Amino acid sequence: MQSVMSWPSEAGRQLSNAEVETLQSLGNRAADWSAVRVVDPFLPRQVRSCRFWGNVHIGAMAEGTAAAGGLSLERGLYDCEIRDCTIGQGACLHRVAFLSGVLVADGAVLFNIGEFLTTPEACFGSGALTAERREQGAERLAIAAGNENGMRVFLPYAGIRPADTWLACKYGHRSGLLEQMQRWTDATEQRQPERYSMIGENALLSHCRIVRNVRVGPGALIQGADRLEDVTILSDEQEPAIIGEGVSLRQGIIGYGAHVTEGVRAGRFVLGTRSCLEKGARLYDSYLGDNSTVACCEVLNSLIFPGHQQHHNNSFLIAATVQGQSNIAAGVTAGSNHNSRSADGELLARRGFWPALCVNLKYDCRFASFTLLAKGNYPYEIDLPLPFALLNHNERENVLEIIPAYWFLYNAYALARNSWKFAARDKRVHCDQIIEHNALAPDTVNEILQGIRLLEIWAGRAACRTEGRDGSGQSERQMQIRGRELLSGVVAGVSELNVPVGGVERSKREVRILKAQQAWQAYRGAAHLYAIEVILEKIQDEPLSQLSSWGDVLDELRSEDWVNLGGQIVRRGHLEELLRGAEQGEFDSWDDVHKRYDLIATKYSRDKAIHAVNVLLSLDQIEPTQMDEQRWAKWLDAARQIAERRLKQVVAARQKDFDDPFRRMLYETPAEQQAVMGSLEQDRFIASQTEQTAAFCATIEDRLAGLNTPS
Repeated sequence: MQSVMSWPSEAGRQLSNAEVETLQSLGNRAADWSAVRVVDPFLPRQVRSCRFWGNVHIGAMAEGTAAAGGLSLERGLYDCEIRDCTIGQGACLHRVAFLSGVLVADGAVLFNIGEFLTTPEACFGSGALTAERREQGAERLAIAAGNENGMRVFLPYAGIRPADTWLACKYGHRSGLLEQMQRWTDATEQRQPERYSMIGENALLSHCRIVRNVRVGPGALIQGADRLEDVTILSDEQEPAIIGEGVSLRQGIIGYGAHVTEGVRAGRFVLGTRSCLEKGARLYDSYLGDNSTVACCEVLNSLIFPGHQQHHNNSFLIAATVQGQSNIAAGVTAGSNHNSRSADGELLARRGFWPALCVNLKYDCRFASFTLLAKGNYPYEIDLPLPFALLNHNERENVLEIIPAYWFLYNAYALARNSWKFAARDKRVHCDQIIEHNALAPDTVNEILQGIRLLEIWAGRAACRTEGRDGSGQSERQMQIRGRELLSGVVAGVSELNVPVGGVERSKREVRILKAQQAWQAYRGAAHLYAIEVILEKIQDEPLSQLSSWGDVLDELRSEDWVNLGGQIVRRGHLEELLRGAEQGEFDSWDDVHKRYDLIATKYSRDKAIHAVNVLLSLDQIEPTQMDEQRWAKWLDAARQIAERRLKQVVAARQKDFDDPFRRMLYETPAEQQAVMGSLEQDRFIASQTEQTAAFCATIEDRLAGLNTPS
């Protein structure tokens, strides 16, 4: 095999004749002892039964033992065959059958390894294409995530962010953008001075069969892996990566603090920071975002944003983009190519996607944020624009039923706790990208505003049908005004609506909106409360009157869309500026692009506050010039009432768990129930929500007092 490493002649020193004799007496052999160089102190008695080939550099040796991962081994080199390697200071190598082209850093431990080597075609899981590999005719590694036909791809590299994958897969078709991304990715590999495998300081590699073309960061624990090939494992002492027994990984990037254990199989993949693959999971051609877990199941051709949970056996074989804070329940079967003539179907699920037990989905589907799918077989393509909704396939009546705003109406505790839970679980030390954890943010609130508009239009059409008219002579705006009168209770209310055929589902059957009026009110309340909370947090002690100076900006950004950029929520305008800059060659590297993400993040607080004011203007159908003290007093008092009502809903949702007779029947006495379940008073989350609501209401009281306007 061609040597992949060469060491300068001045590196270390050659062995003395006496040292060579000692080494030979201890069962060591070398093709050329002059190619073995050492650094003092060199302890030949700690090198036994080893064979050396090519250029081998042994760092300063130390006495004593090295401990890692429950192992305690004598420092030195024992029963190893080593070719073209450097061994760091105080390293510990025992029973390494073949080590070739590897940098072993200081304090690293290798024990019972079949082979650990570097081959000329090594890519280390990166999509970079160096000049050397290009001359060899190597192909660039590209991961097809979000679509099976290979037309949505991203180029993996060590340090890739969720936003990078989304940009590549969603906008790679834009002029010259993919070429720019190739250039940036190639630049990341140029940082490596040599193309060799390595194991970092104080890392452990033990009981592994085949390790080829692998870079392991400091402090990593790799024990019992079956096969690692073309993989980069990011790790350090603060966030060590862990690879466990029976694991087989090929062409991948593993993030800081990630865990891959229990017979996992993965290929052409990226695993984000503090994410987990476990219990026999299979992950191929996919990106799994930070703070996510996939267990038991198989995931193919998927782009998954941070905060994804998939703990149970299911068949998630659909090419999907799932935008985070999602939970895939047991028995879910998602995936079918049989309603298309090509493998190009997709599923897009915005934040908070939650299909329940045994849900069956087909291509193509698009779900609004925080969609909950009730158990059932959904036989048609779905395009759901209503966020925070519950879908139910009513087989008896052959109707698709939708309860918009279901989370606000019936499960406020779970929704509020989810926002808290995702933030609490985000323990990343390498926090490269800002992630929005709150369920209510500009992206989801814009969906709420769209949901309000659709409910009003559908209610207007329903009124026309009730009156025996088809409404063909009325504009959509007139329909919306009529529907708002119905839903607001100005005229007789409406509890159910029928969606026009083809509006949500690709079928001719009825699509029925349940609880329409309650949902419309819940949507408005959630959007209003979001807006006031954001504004008060942004301006703090500043007078509300200063918002009148935002008039031009409010008009400019009134209808602007917001995008979930890999967990970071950004204005569409900022994204377009970034894309245009990339197309025009403004960025020289991914680092430059990341700096733009960070710059956009610094503007998020103000951008969100401007959005919040526009939400209030939209809900009341007024212009910025109409924001006076009386209006603010009305808005603040309404927010206080909504916050108090939300707290009651959170408590009531949790109270049902304690009062439900079908839960209480499992306990012989109230004391036993409390010992197992605790009590409502002991619920720390409810206690924190109570404190936050009290503080928010106190802030509003202070604001109202400052306005000198009766509430």
